[in-house]
Amino acid sequence: MRYEWDERKNRQNQSKHGGISFELATLVFEDEDCLIGLDRVDQIGEQSWHAIGAVSIEPGKAAVLLVVQKSSESSQPAGLKTVNSVDIKGRVWTEQERLALRRASQAQQAGEESDLEFSEIPRLTEDQLSSLVRLRGVKRKVAVSVRLDPQVLDWLRSKGQGHLTRINDILTNLMEAERRTGSDR
Repeated sequence: MRYEWDERKNRQNQSKHGGISFELATLVFEDEDCLIGLDRVDQIGEQSWHAIGAVSIEPGKAAVLLVVQKSSESSQPAGLKTVNSVDIKGRVWTEQERLALRRASQAQQAGEESDLEFSEIPRLTEDQLSSLVRLRGVKRKVAVSVRLDPQVLDWLRSKGQGHLTRINDILTNLMEAERRTGSDR
């Protein structure tokens, strides 16, 4: 998996969220029990996701983190920091990062998290919580080549960024509708 972020936003979030960096937060996706669900699609068509999982970089010290991840589209600013899962897994964590995770773990164990800033993260609704799925249970997408009529491609692109994801979403909705009705064409 590839991760990208704006370093300025990373530093802002670290000050709001107890020193937890975006790099530490990406470890949520390495948790075998990670739960993930769609948050919302914004006005320009970018999707946001909630992911909840345990993060540990030291034996016996883990914290459960909620990560709000935004899909990366071409509307994102240039100059983003890019890392992949292999980079994250092999990374040597700084003492400052270890301390941030230790503090989060201790606060959670004590039931005290009042110093964290949650104003940008609205409370998850019952619908969102019930629609979370285990990340490892989600099939990874397979790259394929497809030929589309030009007017179909134009229509998909006219809906905004993410036209390739939109193709998958349309086909997924059709497949699920067919399964619900029991028709098998």
